[in-house]
Amino acid sequence: MSNKQYKILNQEEKDKSELVVTVELDQKFIDQFRDASIKDFKADIEMDGFRKGQVPDKMIIEKVGEMAILEKSAYKALNNIIPMIIVQEKINALTQPAISITKIAQGSPLEFKMTVTLMPEINLPDYKKIAKDVAQVKEVKVEEKEIEEYLDYIRTQRRDAIAMSKNEKIDAKTPLPELDDDFVKTLGNFKDVEDFKKQLKENVQQDKELKEKQKRRLDIMEKVITETKVNVPDVLIEQEVENMLHKFKHDIENMKMKYEDYLNAIKKTEEDLKKEWKTDAEKRVKMNLILPKIAETEKLKAKDEDVAHEVKHLKEHNPEVDENHATIYVGNVLTNEEVFKFLEEIS
Repeated sequence: MSNKQYKILNQEEKDKSELVVTVELDQKFIDQFRDASIKDFKADIEMDGFRKGQVPDKMIIEKVGEMAILEKSAYKALNNIIPMIIVQEKINALTQPAISITKIAQGSPLEFKMTVTLMPEINLPDYKKIAKDVAQVKEVKVEEKEIEEYLDYIRTQRRDAIAMSKNEKIDAKTPLPELDDDFVKTLGNFKDVEDFKKQLKENVQQDKELKEKQKRRLDIMEKVITETKVNVPDVLIEQEVENMLHKFKHDIENMKMKYEDYLNAIKKTEEDLKKEWKTDAEKRVKMNLILPKIAETEKLKAKDEDVAHEVKHLKEHNPEVDENHATIYVGNVLTNEEVFKFLEEIS
């Protein structure tokens, strides 16, 4: 995207943690979003003789006015170009910028201010030595007892399901279904009991190995975080706490419970939870600062084709997602993963 579409008028840094950028945006660029803005209004407006979505453009313009269309077009333009401004101007933004339009008029360039929280100074420890000193993933084995316990669990679940469907009572004397070839074939594409046990053992083995790998990854990161010197902006910690709260509410709703009822049951307020989570939130923020810094130092970067593949997959499930935002987000996630792999392979 050519930077002729915008012009930086002024940049002012505050306390080395915040940058205010004044930008002028070309009117022709904003005009590209006019049709989409009219379409948005059209989707919500119905008039005598016309259903929603069927009102002619001319009547939409007369009803809402040119200024409303210009304002909607302006915000669409800003959402589109701001990620590119951040990249092209090499602004080390940590958060989505706060935007305020300072000048808007028909036929004239748009003027706006974007306020961003800047990347703080990060003094990394010897992360290679830390990774090397953390014990390697230990070898794991699957005991026969684990397999037998899981088989009993599966049989118990099947017995209980059958009993419930027949409205029968269950007690300790109620027998479990026989573990035979016919039974395991109902669980999936298995030839016989031995085939099922073999695949089950392989799956349990992979799961245990993955857990050990994740444990080492967390141990490395915990030590790197502890030894890294960085002043984390409060706004980032507050944002992370809000993210944690949003996910927590979502999880409660998935359990078919009311959020307020759950708080009453655990005898805590929302503010109590926020205070409890603050330490973990700060660790998460530090990790999100440290990983890109290590990536920069070690010149680690996600492959373009991998980013494009994931963005395509993301858009298939959510067609409305902004491609520029999605590309930046996916690129960051995959680059962070490259950092984890780099640290884990140090021995």
